Amino acid sequence: MTSKAKPMLENSEDILWSTYLKAAEDEDRTRPREWEGNTGSILTFTGLFAATVAAFIIESYKSLSPDSGDRTVALLSQILAATANASTHDTVILAPAEPFTVPTTSIVTNALWFSSLLIALVCALLSTLVQQWSRDYVRDISRRRVLHESLRHRAYNHIYIRMGVNRYGMDQFVSWIVALVHLSVFLFASGLLVFLYPINPIVAGIATGVLGLFTSIYIIASLQPLLDRSCPYRTPVTYLIACAYQITLQKWWIDPRLWLHNKPGESQGNLRYIVARQYQGPQDHFLTDRRFLFAWEHSYPHVTSETFEDLLKGLPSIIQLHSNWRELVSYLCADDHMMGRLSDYLRRSHPAFWNKDQSYSAVDNRIFVLVSFLSRRMFALEVERCGESTENDVFTSSHCLQILGSVSSFATVNGPSQLSASLCLSHARWSFLKLCKDALEKDVPAPAGRKEGAPSLFDQTSRNDFRLHDNSLSDLLLRLTTGFYNGYTWIQSSTSHLLPLHDHDCCKSPDAALTHPSGLAHVAACNALSTIADLLASADDQRNNGEWLMHEPLLHWDSTLPMAENAHQNIPSSDFISTLRSAGLHAWLDPGSNFTTGPAVGPNYDFLTKTPYGQVCVHALRKLAQNVDLAAYRTQSGTMSPLIPPQLPSSTLDRILAPPHDAHVIHNPLTAPPLSLLPEVTAMLEQSDTPGATELRTVMVDQQQDGLNSPSFSREEGNVWHDA
Repeated sequence: MTSKAKPMLENSEDILWSTYLKAAEDEDRTRPREWEGNTGSILTFTGLFAATVAAFIIESYKSLSPDSGDRTVALLSQILAATANASTHDTVILAPAEPFTVPTTSIVTNALWFSSLLIALVCALLSTLVQQWSRDYVRDISRRRVLHESLRHRAYNHIYIRMGVNRYGMDQFVSWIVALVHLSVFLFASGLLVFLYPINPIVAGIATGVLGLFTSIYIIASLQPLLDRSCPYRTPVTYLIACAYQITLQKWWIDPRLWLHNKPGESQGNLRYIVARQYQGPQDHFLTDRRFLFAWEHSYPHVTSETFEDLLKGLPSIIQLHSNWRELVSYLCADDHMMGRLSDYLRRSHPAFWNKDQSYSAVDNRIFVLVSFLSRRMFALEVERCGESTENDVFTSSHCLQILGSVSSFATVNGPSQLSASLCLSHARWSFLKLCKDALEKDVPAPAGRKEGAPSLFDQTSRNDFRLHDNSLSDLLLRLTTGFYNGYTWIQSSTSHLLPLHDHDCCKSPDAALTHPSGLAHVAACNALSTIADLLASADDQRNNGEWLMHEPLLHWDSTLPMAENAHQNIPSSDFISTLRSAGLHAWLDPGSNFTTGPAVGPNYDFLTKTPYGQVCVHALRKLAQNVDLAAYRTQSGTMSPLIPPQLPSSTLDRILAPPHDAHVIHNPLTAPPLSLLPEVTAMLEQSDTPGATELRTVMVDQQQDGLNSPSFSREEGNVWHDA
């Protein structure tokens, strides 16, 4: 097909004409069908209707002239009178014959019925003309003067014919024929009522009631499309009312306050806009609950296994378009078939399912985004509708846990999807944390942190008929912090997967963290710290793929789940200190630091300073640092003792303290020497017998092992060095 299409595009302008002709193909195919279909039904109706009207006219037109039977009766009366006068002496006097007058009702009835019949016949004639014009239109737009006619000439001919059809209102002409048919029926019905009243008022009254009822329904149906553009009940009266409305807007004598926001010339006052059966509102407000449910019920059953992955990739963007995404996600979570297919898809995508090694193709990041959306409403209805029967809503409980278990399995495998899976799991923990907080506020019975209940819950979550009960919500959070998923069941672990913020049981023991409301704050802080550590340990390409999953667990954890006032008295864990060093925030460990210093130059410098999500990480680390006792850490570690510098050559010392050419030190007095100088400096320190040389070399080696590019130094008070 491509080889045949390319020779036709002889000129660069042909792309315009070929695009125009291709865009007009569908309309050229459907437009004549609509004309012929409408006129064909009109011909059938007018044929039957004209026969009905003609039958009534045969009976009514006689009342317009004197009845020959009445004249015969008058003549017989005169003959009878003459005969009587001749045979008797009494004279028979006949009343003079009254002149013939046509009753008013007969005039009105016949006028209405004859008009109705003529209009019906005209509609039939016009319908045949439209059918002929439709065939001419198809022939004209398909005609070619020569076989090799250029695209430009074909487009010119099409534009010429198409604009003529639009200019003379071919579409509106068919609508006017329909309007004339309606008028013909209305005239016949009116004449029928006038015809019945002189004969029998009771029958006429009943007929008037029936006709009035259907007339009211007709008018209401005609008005409905003006109130709701999706209503299909358009009639000729609809367009008449719309025309009247448009004319009213254009009258200057109308109170300006009535049309201040609908001035003539704007789309609201346009007739085509008023009667258009097309959504004209904001796209963000279209996808309501009922509309999404309609689209889902009419599309999802037809999604095959080949296209199911594409559906999963597109659902996150659809959810973001929804005006009330919570209801949409709740509906998806309650769809047993969809959640089951998603669970099976993730399980089959894991390399362990196919006995693969650690190298495998990445799962699309949008699928992890979808799971993070779903995790926000997993088991949410059980908390919001506490005490109500929600059996239908929690039918997918086992699928939810299997989905999260598959994601946790991806997070443990070194591969392209590891970071996205870890971030998705962080979202799920954050969603469960907020659910536990809501459950505590609503006094939902949940004996959180009971060790004896954990093994039984692990067994329950492995069953396909698992249902969430009121007393196991907090334990589900425990699954995401201590449990492992082997592809089929959850396995309990005695340690937490999260990096502890504090070097204390409040963060190291997940059971202890769930024993009181403030313990949820420690889990939230550990979740944020673990998320940041995963980001700092990942490559840039993985961070770019997971950017949609970064911010949620890091932005509002401290405001949603604030820590207790004495939390800042706890000593930080070594994992938190290592994370600060990996982020280049060594200066925060110095005495008197107010945590305003930016990251130092290092592997994560560009991510933390030049990306919005990296800046969110720095903000979250600042919040975490404000909830630990760094002074106690410095006292415990004793890392702030001054070191006497070795007697290094001044040239080497200047090279060490000189900033690299590409260094961008922002509010940080520490400057890292180039990596190329480390062997030279280390060799000098090994050969030096100056006091403090051994200690300084040890600091440099320790910092290199911590993953830093180079040790950081500052020159203070002339010749005193401090470990950063």
